[in-house]
Amino acid sequence: MAKWTNADGLEVWLGTTEAEVTLGGELPSKGDYRKWEFELTLTDLATGSALVPRTRSLLIPKGTFLSKVIVQNLVAATGTNATLNVGLIRQNKSTTYDVDGILKVAPLTDFDTAGEKKEYVIGVTGVGDLVGTTLANSGYLVADYDTAAFTAGKVRIIIEGFVVRPTVTN
Repeated sequence: MAKWTNADGLEVWLGTTEAEVTLGGELPSKGDYRKWEFELTLTDLATGSALVPRTRSLLIPKGTFLSKVIVQNLVAATGTNATLNVGLIRQNKSTTYDVDGILKVAPLTDFDTAGEKKEYVIGVTGVGDLVGTTLANSGYLVADYDTAAFTAGKVRIIIEGFVVRPTVTN
């Protein structure tokens, strides 16, 4: 359905998309720690990065230090040699930030079995370049596959981090 962007830069959705249920968002957390969670149907992915469906309200803010990414399999995943990329696109939803900055060519074997869980931190194969850094820009989620398409599967992805507080001098 239709949407427009008002003078404040906020998207206003009209019609049935106004009430569209999102499949992700920020989870309750304590203090400066932050967690975002979303579900991803792997067969919906294309070779080029695109906004993750039904996560339009999930914005990871600049100034957040990304510390860990968890991928949990909900439905067994298949696809010979398929790999997963997850990253960010800037708030205008057209300027690339880092399309594989969260997960970079994460191998299917890490999360192919239903119930399987894999943690990605610095040094683990498949972790993106933004993990272990403080975000310079806010971003919405994008995802795609590399090498080959997924033929089945659904995963839950949890991104963990914390807000970096500015240094205060007296």
